[in-house]
Amino acid sequence: MVADLLPERQRAQGFGFLRVAVNLSVTIGPVLGGLLARQSYIYLFLADALVSSISALIVWRAMPETRPAPREGAAEESMATTFRGYGRALRDTPFMLFLLAGILTGMVYVNLNTTLGVYLRDVHRVPESGYGLLLSLNAALVVLFQFAITRRIEGYAPLLMMVLGAVLYAVGFGMYGFAASMALFGLAMTILTVGEMLIAPVAQAMVAGFAPEDMRGRYMAIFGFS
Repeated sequence: MVADLLPERQRAQGFGFLRVAVNLSVTIGPVLGGLLARQSYIYLFLADALVSSISALIVWRAMPETRPAPREGAAEESMATTFRGYGRALRDTPFMLFLLAGILTGMVYVNLNTTLGVYLRDVHRVPESGYGLLLSLNAALVVLFQFAITRRIEGYAPLLMMVLGAVLYAVGFGMYGFAASMALFGLAMTILTVGEMLIAPVAQAMVAGFAPEDMRGRYMAIFGFS
């Protein structure tokens, strides 16, 4: 089942840091990309290559390896044993139930980047810039408050926090069916973003907790695929 809470809290903090970094890039990246694209698209591609190279260098030189050392006498990993390992993860019933709940929640959240913009444009005549502001609000809230929220929920059961986050998704997305002003759209985005900040780092930490030490990569891969 799930690992003890202390390591899980530490993992949640780590995944919270990752989410802040990703959302900071979502906030800054489009602005810089737009400025570069206005000059020339070649500058955009060159900048992408440069930043990707810097990222690769950081991973290669600065990040410690976390893969567990092979047990003495253990058979060497092959392609066949790798795929058998995925089968072992897929037979983990509690983990699969957790994934099912995550898929249902994700079917709601994915509307943020798919149907919501079209709905706001066609039904409420919200321009693309208005939808962009709502997405920027989402990213900015994560950057500003993810650490504080992650620390605040440390003493609570992870599954309870995920349930609360799903309820906030329901409230936030449900508001878009009744709201009719940018102020209320912003409030709805704030509510569902709080739900996102509860669910995302806790969910990833729980996946690491479900996984045996030597199978975390496979569990994370299946979680990401879900």
